[in-house]
Amino acid sequence: MKKRFALPRLQYRKLKDKLFIFLFTALLALCVLSMVAFRVAFNFYDGQLYNEAAKVINLLATSIENELKKTEKLSFLILSDPNVQADLLAIRNLPQGYSGYQATENLHNILLSYALAEDYIASISLLDSKGGQFIVGVETKLKKEQNEEILQEALKHEGKNIWLEPDSTDRMLKSARVIRQIPGLSLEVLGLLVIRVDMNKLVNQVAHFYPGFELYLQILSAGRSIYATEKSITFEDHSNPLADELSSSTWGRNYGIKTVNRNKYFIAYTNSAYNGWTYVNIIPFANINHQIVILRNIMIVFFSVVFGLVAVVGLKLTKSITKPFENLTLKMKQVESGDFSVGKEFEVETGIEEIAVLNRNFKIMVEKINNLIQENYIKQLLIKETKYKILQAQINPHFLYNTLDSINWLAIVDKQEKISVMVESLGNLLRNSLGKRDIITIRDEINILENYVKIQQIRYEERLQFQLVIDEEILGCQIPKLTIQPIVENAINYGLEQIPTVCRIEVQGRLVGGEIQITVADNGPGMDEDILGKIREGKVKPQGLGIGLSNIDERLKMAFGREYGIVISSQQQGSTVQIHIPCEEDPGRIGEGGFDV
Repeated sequence: MKKRFALPRLQYRKLKDKLFIFLFTALLALCVLSMVAFRVAFNFYDGQLYNEAAKVINLLATSIENELKKTEKLSFLILSDPNVQADLLAIRNLPQGYSGYQATENLHNILLSYALAEDYIASISLLDSKGGQFIVGVETKLKKEQNEEILQEALKHEGKNIWLEPDSTDRMLKSARVIRQIPGLSLEVLGLLVIRVDMNKLVNQVAHFYPGFELYLQILSAGRSIYATEKSITFEDHSNPLADELSSSTWGRNYGIKTVNRNKYFIAYTNSAYNGWTYVNIIPFANINHQIVILRNIMIVFFSVVFGLVAVVGLKLTKSITKPFENLTLKMKQVESGDFSVGKEFEVETGIEEIAVLNRNFKIMVEKINNLIQENYIKQLLIKETKYKILQAQINPHFLYNTLDSINWLAIVDKQEKISVMVESLGNLLRNSLGKRDIITIRDEINILENYVKIQQIRYEERLQFQLVIDEEILGCQIPKLTIQPIVENAINYGLEQIPTVCRIEVQGRLVGGEIQITVADNGPGMDEDILGKIREGKVKPQGLGIGLSNIDERLKMAFGREYGIVISSQQQGSTVQIHIPCEEDPGRIGEGGFDV
């Protein structure tokens, strides 16, 4: 039986080969789709550009016609001006003399004011009934024969405005109409009005409203060019005239692309219903297509470079994917052997989001396991140390109580009242402090505090003023032993001993929203933010019993939860320590975290 040799299937290839084939195929498909998409986009852009150019030529023609209509309206205002009518009648009826001269001057001034109406008005000329000609603006006197031809043409239109196109004798566009007598409605001919329009100024004025539009304008009348801009293209060396090109085109719209002498041109035109003219704009196709050509060339170069780099990118990408998996496997083996220090030196960022998330989660898991181990170890050390200190403090309590009781009776016999009070308070303080319960009621905690304050008031006399206000409803609630007394002791040590005046300490306890708030406030010198920060961190050790505020805060959190504890605040004078604990009366639920003495 012959063996069959075949190419290995894709599923049995190496991971890097699979990735390379996948990337190459995806990139090839992306390039093809991108080319098609860009081609469609370019065609759409071309259509939009052509439509926009066609719209602009329509708007441009409309703007030019509006200006010509304004000129036509201006000629009507001149012929209907009562002063013009009166002066023309005076010239016709009066003999040569001062009155005729004055009428001539008046006409000249009137025409001058009208000539300033628009910049594109080159001149205004008026031919009176006696053959006299008045001109304001550019001096261009028409010959008698020309005036006669214009007059005869104007008479044919019975006073309507006529437009005389530029010719070889005068390159200006001319508006002409007959002036007839309006007073008395005799309608006799008083003169001929001719307004000459500078088309260059008119077109430039209108073109300012279309910035960025390349103007290669030509105006055709009956197939003949009557105006062309300096940059206009006339196809003079082409066999067919421009008018024939437009009439014979099969574009189906008012724009198209024409190739003349191997050069492509974009032609947009519109026909005017106002005067029968054809407005044509011929733009070299390269002028409107050069940006698209540049972009297309850039795309070709770009995709060529991408194809050249795809092999290198594929290899690097394969390595960047497989290597992090190998590193992660190695770290897992180290953790399996009991080495939890890998989390500190573990690099999470790999450049691939999914692998980075996997590494990050693994690092977090290792750190949490390590932290739990460390926290449990430290907690066990603290418990052992605390039990050891408590055992040291148990020096036969009954011997101490009996000794203090004997001293108390000796003081009573000798009538030493202060000594008796101090000894009795000290005995009660020791009895409550050395009790075996770590969690006691607030009532018992207040008894410890009162015995301690009695001793301090005898010591400092009038310099220490103490006020205690505790609501009855919270006295049965539970609190860790020696929570309030060390705070008051710190207030005395840091307050009374550092100010020469009376030290006032106020302790208040109340129930607020189901939570107990116990506040210890003093009028001491206060603390700045630096000292407050050190106290919160446990870096400043208090005087007295040696129980720091940070230790009290940690005991409250261990007993009731992390949301409870103490809050320290201080201003320029005085400090405030506020205790927040829940109101719990079941010692079984709270005392589970404590320990017996």
